[in-house]
Amino acid sequence: MLVLAVPATAGAQGPGPGPYVLGDSVILGARDALLARLPGTTVDAHEGLSTLGAPEVVRAAPAVGPLVVVHLGHNDGPDPAAFAARIDGVMAALEESGTVERVLWLTQGELDPGRAGMNAELRRAVERWPELRVVDWHPVVEATPGATYADGLHLTPTGAEALAELVLSALEAAAPGPAPTAPTATPFPTSTADPTPATTDPGRPADAERAALPAGSVAAPGPLPGRTGGPGDPSSTGPATGAAVAAVAAALALGARPSGRSGEPHV
Repeated sequence: MLVLAVPATAGAQGPGPGPYVLGDSVILGARDALLARLPGTTVDAHEGLSTLGAPEVVRAAPAVGPLVVVHLGHNDGPDPAAFAARIDGVMAALEESGTVERVLWLTQGELDPGRAGMNAELRRAVERWPELRVVDWHPVVEATPGATYADGLHLTPTGAEALAELVLSALEAAAPGPAPTAPTATPFPTSTADPTPATTDPGRPADAERAALPAGSVAAPGPLPGRTGGPGDPSSTGPATGAAVAAVAAALALGARPSGRSGEPHV
């Protein structure tokens, strides 16, 4: 300013220097996967939590750090206008903490047209809250076979790994700092200097690529150094979640929105 055999209410777990994660039972299903990747993360996730009740949870939290991850809306009715007002309520509560610098809010799976409208309102909220970034979970879950149980909502172990990997990539790309601005067109410079390009971090997008991103989006970084993805690498997502990792770039660019499925979620 993320159902498995898990307790109905996790509360704040793993307090430390990691991000503060606020959500319902969907992201609660990814708790262990998140903590494995991000030690010190606080997972403040509760079954049945809606955006209406979330501000009270935030205000009761012992501490909220500079980085926040939110995955809410599944327990709200599919009313985009009401959801827009509730987004503002959650963001205001996070702002009251006085510590939040960046909020990464995951979209919902678009199970019906109402959910797609709610995701659209979340994207519009970036204009009101400069610290807000939207991370698009919908195309990732659509691209990951077996990511959810039969309800199309709660995460299987495969889905939990995919969501945790998406959150990790988003956090790597969205460290606190000024909100991105639209690039300014300038002539290509002519130089007699050594044309050899400077060495850059292969796990980060080039400055020009970052500048070309739309405001409110998060650039998808490359793999972390040493993350080979091989079968012997414990940090590998494996073939089951390979489609999700491949979809991260499109998800964070907020462009891909495949058609949703029908059905009314209940968390």
